[in-house]
Amino acid sequence: MKKVYLIIVMALVAMTSFAEDYVCGMAMDVYGEPQDFNTVKISCVKNGAGKYDITLDNFSFGTIPVGTVNVNNVDVVEEEKGMVQLHSEQSISIAIMPGLQIPLVLNGTLIGKDIFIHLDIPGVGVKLLLSSIGTQLQNGGFEEWHKVNVSDATENEPNAWHHIMSATGDLASIVNNKQHVFPTDDVRPGTTGIKAVKMESSSVLGVSANGTITTGRMKAGSLTASDPKNCTFMDLSLTDVDGNGQLFANNIAGEPTALHFWYKFKMGARNTGNAANKTASVNALLTDGTYCQDPADKEYNNIVAVAKDVTSMGDTNGEWKEMTVNFSYKDVDVFPASLLITFSTCAVAGGGSSDNNDPDVLYIDDVELVYAPLPVALNIFDIPVEGFSADKTTYNVTVPEVPTDMDIDFECENGCSYSLSSFNDQSNVLTVNLYNEDLKFQKAYTLNLTIDPTGVENVNNVTKKTVVSRVNLAGQQVKTARGITITKYSDGTTEKRIK
Repeated sequence: MKKVYLIIVMALVAMTSFAEDYVCGMAMDVYGEPQDFNTVKISCVKNGAGKYDITLDNFSFGTIPVGTVNVNNVDVVEEEKGMVQLHSEQSISIAIMPGLQIPLVLNGTLIGKDIFIHLDIPGVGVKLLLSSIGTQLQNGGFEEWHKVNVSDATENEPNAWHHIMSATGDLASIVNNKQHVFPTDDVRPGTTGIKAVKMESSSVLGVSANGTITTGRMKAGSLTASDPKNCTFMDLSLTDVDGNGQLFANNIAGEPTALHFWYKFKMGARNTGNAANKTASVNALLTDGTYCQDPADKEYNNIVAVAKDVTSMGDTNGEWKEMTVNFSYKDVDVFPASLLITFSTCAVAGGGSSDNNDPDVLYIDDVELVYAPLPVALNIFDIPVEGFSADKTTYNVTVPEVPTDMDIDFECENGCSYSLSSFNDQSNVLTVNLYNEDLKFQKAYTLNLTIDPTGVENVNNVTKKTVVSRVNLAGQQVKTARGITITKYSDGTTEKRIK
């Protein structure tokens, strides 16, 4: 996705303190071979010398346990409000190789409450990408539930999701006296989980009330179903918590290409007034974390992308169906920070069944975000490889020296990507593995290198592409693409990089 990021989301840059413990997704290459995605616990603590001590807890190379890895006294390269860029070249000892000093190169970024690390351990052929940046939904399989107390009733609510029983608004006490959402063991085929979520419509004061779940919070503010005072909303600045002690919000800072889930829908009773309302609905709003609601009460300029379907989720005749809804990105100068998702038993507010004996019923299971960036250019030393296409995986390239991961960048039409490379000095072949923003392996590209110290200007298969500007997340000009940067080129394209 080619977008210009001119300002940085307040939720990121306004933070002046950093977390110390992180759970990170991990991508790992061993001698150029991608390993299975994993997670690892990291601590990053500022020491008395003003440097950082980083610890990878119970680390392993695939199935080989390594133990705890300590990288101490990591230098601060640059520090701005809300962001610290880290770098270190040192040797460490690890328990699996006692007495040996293992050289490594670490580049990292602390931003708000997140950390991103690129770690190169050349002596053992290992490269790592580690990121705590939120890219997936919590409890997308609806396996975990908590209790919510309303008046004298105690009802179930899925963790990280919310329904009418935890609603706010002037009329919440009127509409939250009937449960609309339930855990169920009727799960989609092929799942490893044992629970899903079930929503039902009902009659409230004689009007159909949709069964709804949201990653935000519901608000009941009007007796007119279509009034936007009845909505779901999300705002990272709010501090209210649900029955599980969690905010009515999430932290999704990735740029997903699609929303994927399974559903089963039974349309309930209809009459001449609502016969045309035959589908359930889903709407996902990727925002900068400031207040946003669905349906909107005004035009919101903080929405980065939308994935919406109000026409396809018809009656499935008792069968589960798989569904993917693509995100459409807007040309706005904001950075993603949270994702407001709303599932409802009817695409029309108050337009579904009002028959409590024959309600609309919607089942949802295994909701996840898809990251499938489409690379449209491969840049080496900020120069694009001529003739690049996503499906072509082998190229002959002349370069002044062997590029490092910091010198290699994919421009993607949709979403952000990362790369890890491995060089074979016997064959002069550089293997570049493309990873998506969720740190899942996408594809390998092979570059047959010719090393020409005079540069790349004399090579036929590359074309010079001039960097017009490069800024960091504080909006300041920087010379190198280290940390998180936005680069603008002379042809008008822009690229977000995380290195």
